[in-house]
Amino acid sequence: MIPESLRRIEAALRREAASHCYAEVERLSVSLCLAAAEQTRPMPAGDLRILEMAAWVDGVLEWARVILVAARASQAAEFRQACFVKGYLRQPQTAAQMSRDM
Repeated sequence: MIPESLRRIEAALRREAASHCYAEVERLSVSLCLAAAEQTRPMPAGDLRILEMAAWVDGVLEWARVILVAARASQAAEFRQACFVKGYLRQPQTAAQMSRDM
């Protein structure tokens, strides 16, 4: 069973990952790992709850990684598209160029 304190960190991590708040995701990821380590420290070696918690933390971090990779890929595609379109946009004329056109 995953403690409520870790569930709260998970919820915050998922919220920040969905919002693409990269620095906050990094901070919460570290916080989640440290909190999980603190929870498992008093457990005896070989306790299956340690493996359960490790698998859970791994799943949460993998989910965050996938969300962030997809977000960065989407942002990169938007940037490439903006650069492509910019080449076809008419460049604004300076005052000197406009006076010559008259």
